[in-house]
Amino acid sequence: MKTRYKYIYFEQSIPGMWVCRDKSSQDVLGCVEYNKPWKQHAIEFEEIAIFNNQRLNDIADFLTQLNKSGGRNDF
Repeated sequence: MKTRYKYIYFEQSIPGMWVCRDKSSQDVLGCVEYNKPWKQHAIEFEEIAIFNNQRLNDIADFLTQLNKSGGRNDF
């Protein structure tokens, strides 16, 4: 599963939770967790986070991979 992208990366902080970070500043941009009402993983952004289309595409790619895998923690 891909977790590193050109400008951002994802790291698992605890089982079931992923932190999205900016590569250059290491700032936390948001957290990915399972959303029960939606029955899939989703990201909750930090208030100060700013994104362009490339970063949003990378976040969408990560969520797609995670949701297809069923959220397994074996990667």
